[in-house]
Amino acid sequence: MTADRPSPRVVVAAPLFNKAQYLEQAARSLLAQTHGDLVLLLIDDGSTDGTLELCRALAAEDPRVEVHVNPRRLGMLGNTRRAFALARERYPQAEFWALGSDHDVWSPTWLERLVALLDEHPEAVLAYPQTQRIDEHGRPYDAARAPWRAETSGIREPFARMTAAFRGMVAGDMIYGLFRARVLDSLGGVYREVLVPDRLLLSEVALRGEFVQAPEVLWRRRFRGLADLDRQRRAFFLDAAPRHAAWPWWLQHTGALLLVYVVRRSGAPGLGRARGLRVALTYLRLALALRYRRRMARPRRTLRRHVRVARARVNRLRHHYAPYRVRHRIEGRLVLRFGLPAATRLRQGAAVLPAGGTRMVAVAERLEAAVVLQSVVAAARAARHEVP
Repeated sequence: MTADRPSPRVVVAAPLFNKAQYLEQAARSLLAQTHGDLVLLLIDDGSTDGTLELCRALAAEDPRVEVHVNPRRLGMLGNTRRAFALARERYPQAEFWALGSDHDVWSPTWLERLVALLDEHPEAVLAYPQTQRIDEHGRPYDAARAPWRAETSGIREPFARMTAAFRGMVAGDMIYGLFRARVLDSLGGVYREVLVPDRLLLSEVALRGEFVQAPEVLWRRRFRGLADLDRQRRAFFLDAAPRHAAWPWWLQHTGALLLVYVVRRSGAPGLGRARGLRVALTYLRLALALRYRRRMARPRRTLRRHVRVARARVNRLRHHYAPYRVRHRIEGRLVLRFGLPAATRLRQGAAVLPAGGTRMVAVAERLEAAVVLQSVVAAARAARHEVP
């Protein structure tokens, strides 16, 4: 806790960089939480688009907001690690910690629901809601996946729990859940110096406790994340990337686990080298299986995405042309019931009403064409049934 305020239960720390156009909506959605016992740390990494000025304006409005500026650029990885370190330095007694962002949107009950879940499940170390992907305008993506379900509640054995968490993991969404801060303290912080660090962190957290999920959508993730590893490498390492950053992500993760749990034995005191080796080998097996499944599923996944996009476009077109379908159906019924007399009356009405008369003439012409077509079809059917 600090000298000027008591320690809150929750600290949300948001690393920021050049997303000023979405920052205000993101920050205000966090400050509008129905569970108000929180502090919001905004850590700017040298933005040049007005982010810092917007942060200071928010801090002037709400005393729960703190603004911190890095003395030099750290990159996404370094700034996220500093977000946790700064939160623990400022509020070491805080019970929960969450990673914020400068572009996503939180529902007002997000924090209330997750705190309640962790209070109801003392064995749980992470809570998160269902999520939704949105574009830059706040609209759901046409090809966005349906809300997902994944939790490890009730699984007591650590390795079985890590396996279940890994197989059901949506790492880029789950990492924005609510953590028990003491669990991250036991890991020495967040994000090891590897690519795809959220998957590795969540797997290590799963060894220490259960994951629980709220059944409703309470968080909306803007954009699609840093799925491209080259792009992630550039965002993480501003200077020269370490040599191991060129390795496949699963090899980086396995090497980090071997270093922490077997060589240094600092990952979990009392775990032992044998169990630490089992952690690394279990993770390697799960990672290779995931890599194989992704490669096999890539063509099917691409096809399903194209089908979803095409179906959404067809539905939009059907909605757009629905009034025209109704009108054509009515005109067809007029032809079947009244035939040419209906067209004649429409032409007479058009002569009386010059304004809009062109429209009525066009309908009359379609009616006449339909009657002619019906006559041709009837003649063809009669000719087919004549005896030679």
